[in-house]
Amino acid sequence: MDKKAVKKPLNFNVLTVGYPVFSLAFTTKHRLFIGGGGGVNRSGVKNVISLYILNQKTLEVGQAMEHILPQDEDSVMSMCLHPKSKFIICGKNGTNEEILNGENKSLKVYRLTKTNSDVMSICSSDSMDTFNHSSLSSSFNSLPATDKNDYKLELCRDARTTESRNVSEYQKITEFDHEGRHILTGTTDGTFTLLDSSLRTIFTKIYKNDITDAHFDNKDEKIAVTTTKDIYILDIMDGSLIKEINNKSLPVSETCNFRASKFGCGSTEGVLYVIANSLKRNKTFVCKYNTKNWKLMTCKQVHNKPITAFTISPNGKLLGYGSADLSLGILSSDKLKTLSRIKDAHGLPCTCIQFTRDSTIIVSGSADGTCRITRIEKNDTGSSFTTLIIFGLIVAVIAALYSQYTEEIMTVVDKYSGVINQYTDKINHYTGFIKAKNPFDNDDIFDEGNNDINDIINDDDFPEDIEEHMKYLEEMEKNENENINSNVNEEANVNENEYANDNENEKDNVDENEYANANENAEDNVNENENANSNENAEANVNENENANSNENVEANVNENEYVNSNENAEGNVNENEYANTNENAEANINENENANSNENAEANVNENEYVNSNENAEANVNENEYVNTNENAEANVNENEYVNTNENAEANVNENEYVNTNENAEANVNENEYVNTNENAEANVNENEYVNTNENAEANVNENEYVNTNENAEANVNENAEANYNENAYGNSNENAEANVNENAEANYNENAYGNSNENAEANVNENEYVNTNENAEANVNENEYVNTNENAEANINENAEANYNENAEANYNENAYANSNENAEANVNENEYANTNENEYANANENEYANANENEYANANENEYVNTNENAEANVNENEYVNNNENAEANVNENEYVNTNENVETNANENEYAYTNENAEANSNENEYAYTNENAEANSNENGYANPLLESLSLA
Repeated sequence: MDKKAVKKPLNFNVLTVGYPVFSLAFTTKHRLFIGGGGGVNRSGVKNVISLYILNQKTLEVGQAMEHILPQDEDSVMSMCLHPKSKFIICGKNGTNEEILNGENKSLKVYRLTKTNSDVMSICSSDSMDTFNHSSLSSSFNSLPATDKNDYKLELCRDARTTESRNVSEYQKITEFDHEGRHILTGTTDGTFTLLDSSLRTIFTKIYKNDITDAHFDNKDEKIAVTTTKDIYILDIMDGSLIKEINNKSLPVSETCNFRASKFGCGSTEGVLYVIANSLKRNKTFVCKYNTKNWKLMTCKQVHNKPITAFTISPNGKLLGYGSADLSLGILSSDKLKTLSRIKDAHGLPCTCIQFTRDSTIIVSGSADGTCRITRIEKNDTGSSFTTLIIFGLIVAVIAALYSQYTEEIMTVVDKYSGVINQYTDKINHYTGFIKAKNPFDNDDIFDEGNNDINDIINDDDFPEDIEEHMKYLEEMEKNENENINSNVNEEANVNENEYANDNENEKDNVDENEYANANENAEDNVNENENANSNENAEANVNENENANSNENVEANVNENEYVNSNENAEGNVNENEYANTNENAEANINENENANSNENAEANVNENEYVNSNENAEANVNENEYVNTNENAEANVNENEYVNTNENAEANVNENEYVNTNENAEANVNENEYVNTNENAEANVNENEYVNTNENAEANVNENEYVNTNENAEANVNENAEANYNENAYGNSNENAEANVNENAEANYNENAYGNSNENAEANVNENEYVNTNENAEANVNENEYVNTNENAEANINENAEANYNENAEANYNENAYANSNENAEANVNENEYANTNENEYANANENEYANANENEYANANENEYVNTNENAEANVNENEYVNNNENAEANVNENEYVNTNENVETNANENEYAYTNENAEANSNENEYAYTNENAEANSNENGYANPLLESLSLA
């Protein structure tokens, strides 16, 4: 569009773009992206993403880019810009054929480049973690105003966000979080998806009603997902439900549908704003909720027609909306007062609305092909009038205080005016000053004969009442100074500093970081769990658990680990996980599972698999990988992850979980869990899986995986974590031990080790890595108890780490894990895991793994590890694993721990893990896992773990 000559600044300007506008996004205050079009076209209206440069003073615009999209695809329905680099994400359907075939990749990622630039795009990379690399792409803020042909968009990646095959459904919401590490999408079929920056799904929620809005809170901890009937507040870590707000709970007389919800920011942080339109279309309400206790603060009618688009200004002071009656409105965020309303702003209802980054301009778009650019007047903020009132009140208070103080002074002066005048005259005479005569007093007080000031003025001349008054005033002044130092300074330190540490810093740490690690898990787990896990559970699990697991680990896990898990790690982890691991799973795994599985799997896993794991992989994993986890990855997890889990999960994971996994879980998996797989799984683990672990996967795990875990994964988990889990452990342990330890341990204990620790790595450091160290790594070297501890660790190890070891850790151990471990996860483990362990894993272990370990590992150690070790892993280890280890797993680690991994150890562990372990992973542990782990999984932990484990293709490949 040609520039329009304007001689003076405008309060608004209308930009005609020539196509329906459905999405807007501002970079800085003067660069605007517009997306829209005619859709799958029969009318000839193009689908476009345009870039305009906005003149802040005149509101003129100049076009800097026009990117024409394919005519057989849909228009851009939603759009967001990355906060730190030149990437744009869009919600845009593909062709109708792609939708009908279930191949609709509606999430598109574009990169803005110069037309004549030779800068390499990230199209060749399988990861988009370059979002966070400032060296690869600068931000939008550096864009100069140029000719419209100087820029172009390159499609980098796309992804599916819905399974819908309905061509009328579309991706209505697309948004980055404030750091650019997460992407949320919401579609009109009710599918909500959270993805990481590499477009890997973290979690998906499917709701029965249309999704109308979704929004990150200011700290990127919570997400508000709005449907027509409900608003769901989700934890960003694992998608768990924090709060649900139903439309029937609104204090209004009419039934309403929710249209939007936005978290406040800046001055309104801690508030959720909700838009509710009445079904009769004659009223619209704005409701404010307190996000700490989720109580309704206020609900006010603001308009008499439905709101169609809604936004909040970056400074949090203004709310903007577009209405079905073609008008625009601006509200104050504090009182919900209408500051401005523009009638007939568009020819059709507003579809999208955005503020500039400095909150001085608001732009709205409409399907009529126009964008209205409106300057926000200073008085629209309501600040001038408020400031005037406050200033007037201050002046009035000062005047009143001054008047009262002056009156008191004049009263005292009047009382002693005669005396004061007398002695003032004497001083004036002596010092040479001349006092103006009092017109009412003709007596000359000055005596020319006195030349000595001591003769003129001495203390005896002052009346006694003045002396007493002076002493009284001095006493009062002294007392006041003392009071000021005691009351004011003390009150300041008490009421303010203490208040600050109490209500603010403590409340913050309580509500956010501390809610788990603070009062209970923090002070307790620090002072008690740390001491307990150090002195008692550390030494106990080392000296005692190591020695026996029967008499002492039972006693130890009862008296000490129980004690430890009792007061600190959760009442539940005490009474239930404790009981599970103590009386039932402890005695069970000791007396029965141990006795039961002594001779075969004990000897077997001891002499052969244990040999491999003892001298090479055990010594390696103990001395080196433990070393790594101790000195380096432990120091790392101690200094970083430990800062979060510091005294608690850090020392705990070092002294307790590490020692537990060494002496307890090591000896325990040798003496105890080792004894588990006697007759069948023992023979199986001896003859087949053991063979695998001995000759091939053993040599492999010894020479390669062990080497990897020793020389490379040891140095590598430290320095690179990286080329280690990469060249060899690479193709095996990746995506979810690599991308898990990288992107999943990378965005780390974050995207999928934070999330991954929830969903794939297996609710990972929460469900799997936690359970890996608990039940999976506890009973986990057993391959069944690994899957025993499931429902979460089972479904996780089955559906995600099983199908995931198949579809994702298989194909993914291939396409993502192989690819990813090479190009991304290898470089990523270097650039990102190092980067991630620095900026993100440190960031993540600080802010997010802290959250993970605060909200989730805390919740996980509270709700999941506590409940999981209680209800699932506890009841599982009690009712199932205990019964299993007693009656069935004891008798029947042969008949039923395979079987039981079927019937009891989760019907899923039965049907899936068992079948998986029977037909695929069982026959597969024999035919496939043996062959696959021998010929293919051994070779194929590198080359064909992807192809070997998922299907019987391994046989054909063999």
